Amino acid sequence: MSGKNCKCGGRLVSIDLKIGEASRRLSSCSKCDRRFWEAEGTPAKLGEVLEEISVVAEQNRRR
Repeated sequence: MSGKNCKCGGRLVSIDLKIGEASRRLSSCSKCDRRFWEAEGTPAKLGEVLEEISVVAEQNRRR
């Protein structure tokens, strides 16, 4: 977890996740409720992250 500042000036809380071999980060601001995902340091859409989770979960079920 990290403690950078949001655009609104509030403190961001970030949680790093490993999805398969990929690193993803969810950041959230408790002041303005802004939430966003990053994939390897690049902005990512929630739908993309959920799709990755679905694919990895399916791969794990087939093992």
